[in-house]
Amino acid sequence: MLLGSLRTSLSRIGSAVREVVAPGSAGTGGGSWMQFATNITEGGLGVVGQLTPESCVSAVGEMLSHGRLTQLELIQAFAPNGGMAYYVELPGALGAGWTGRFPVAVGEFLSDSPVGLVLKVFGQEGHCVVASRRDDVTARILDPWPVGIGSSYDIAVDDINEMVSFVIYQK
Repeated sequence: MLLGSLRTSLSRIGSAVREVVAPGSAGTGGGSWMQFATNITEGGLGVVGQLTPESCVSAVGEMLSHGRLTQLELIQAFAPNGGMAYYVELPGALGAGWTGRFPVAVGEFLSDSPVGLVLKVFGQEGHCVVASRRDDVTARILDPWPVGIGSSYDIAVDDINEMVSFVIYQK
């Protein structure tokens, strides 16, 4: 029952955001990849819910740094951009050893160590999540959406491959 209502809520949020936010702009969580999600949980261990509709990159930064950097600190660091972090800035904010690139295949970056993924929303860059490999075919996603809560779910690596526009990882 809870899973069904959460899946419905995430789908509705994605639809509502689609109508309100221009494609490719910030705050577009709950995108088309949710049709492939399983084991959906609201919140969850290790999930940091984004503080604002635009702060998914900063929330992912907090998760990837294991709390060394807080979402609020990252929002303040990205203040010249109105607090919104453009995802290519995140590796530098995380510090030495972090980099980002446009991936050939997401699977090559997934391991037990978490990576940041920028997922395409309605065909354009739009939402940042954390992913780690669960098994040979499945990734575990820690998603800062919905605002203030976040969510976690599993998704097949093959299903998410075409939805990733950028990956943030440790060298």
